[in-house]
Amino acid sequence: MRFSRRTLSSVTVAVVVLLLGGGIYWRLGPAGGQARAAEPGDSSSAQVASGVSGAFSSDIPQPVSGIAVVRDTLWLSVNAAGRAEAVNRASLQAQVAGVVERVAVRENAAVASGQPLIQIDTTEYALNVAKAESDLRRARADYQ
Repeated sequence: MRFSRRTLSSVTVAVVVLLLGGGIYWRLGPAGGQARAAEPGDSSSAQVASGVSGAFSSDIPQPVSGIAVVRDTLWLSVNAAGRAEAVNRASLQAQVAGVVERVAVRENAAVASGQPLIQIDTTEYALNVAKAESDLRRARADYQ
């Protein structure tokens, strides 16, 4: 006779539950796991009863101490490692080289498409244009 795995598992769980339940009942049941019941005049049961009632008695005064209440601020600090990352990324590519003269935007400021972000020093470019114009005039003079 073959039993399925499910049947064997169910039977095993039922046996374990019954054994645990029986052990708990035997230990905590009316006899407390002892073969005989305690007699009313038994001294050991009186000692246990007085020990339990003395431990939880409200008739015995208990020493109490107190301190003055002070209103204060509770400071909690948390150290945590983390990594910040931008929601949107924008890649910038310089079209010309030069010295940055002025930055037109601040950090974390919103910018529109086509808005100038920096201003480059134009002195070097103005000198190159003047040199090119003088070379052009010289070439025209040589040609005529």
